Amino acid sequence: MELLAEYHRWYKEEKFRWGDKWEDNEYLFPRKNGAPMFPG
Repeated sequence: MELLAEYHRWYKEEKFRWGDKWEDNEYLFPRKNGAPMFPG
């Protein structure tokens, strides 16, 4: 569970760092800017 908590912290930091350029979605593993890895 600690690994998941660490990933969640990193995710929130990246979202903040990218600001308006972040593409918010519900995917667990997005690209660097939050966009889906493999859009369908």
